[in-house]
Amino acid sequence: RLQITMDREKLPISIIIRTLNEEKNIGECIKACQANNPGEIIVADGGSTDQTRELAQALGVRVIIAEKGLATQRDAGIKAASFAFIAMVDADDRLKDDCLIVLLREIESGGYDAINAQYRNFYDWPENKHLEKKLSYWEKATEVNLNLICAKPGPTNMIGRPALFRTEAIKKIPLDPIFKKASEDSDLSYRFYLAGLKQATGSGITYRKHLSNFKSSIKKFFLSGTGEALFVFRHPERLWATIKHELYVYP
Repeated sequence: RLQITMDREKLPISIIIRTLNEEKNIGECIKACQANNPGEIIVADGGSTDQTRELAQALGVRVIIAEKGLATQRDAGIKAASFAFIAMVDADDRLKDDCLIVLLREIESGGYDAINAQYRNFYDWPENKHLEKKLSYWEKATEVNLNLICAKPGPTNMIGRPALFRTEAIKKIPLDPIFKKASEDSDLSYRFYLAGLKQATGSGITYRKHLSNFKSSIKKFFLSGTGEALFVFRHPERLWATIKHELYVYP
């Protein structure tokens, strides 16, 4: 069991950020990650045609090129990771500066194999306090949805991202490359559950951009549905639970 005693020690964590044309997000995301003092940050890029890779390299992080797709890019980052824990972070996440040390202490004290962060609205991030932003209905609804599902710390059977994993655990259960656009986290978490690995919701905080209008929310809904269809293809026993999730839990 690790002894985590000094907040400013480099944490034994490899952060993996999957990117594809994220030049508007990647700088702030990396700086928020760096404030958590991880051992390393790896950007797994799927062939961006904007300045994503250049901006990341300018901030001193490692950039690797991977086959485009959620699962394949994250898996490439996992294979390149050097530390005992891996944090999966998205470019639209802004980690609170103590997010990872909080999750690390909880994953150790609880004996978990994976632990999910809690979500807060992007405009509550301390760096955005100068912004005056009135949330749309869709942003408010998304936050309520996430808080209902993910706000209570403790053991759970399903987690999403950002999340912290024991490297030895996630390397035993690699991500499935069939999941290119959605639901790779659901598939991974379910296979953790089937393998008897312990998962939890933690107390670490991430600030995330929510979808702000009906058009983007519907697009995300159908993208999620496509991912869930692949999930059922891989795990047909989850058909009715998945239908309930799509038609009841999300709406």
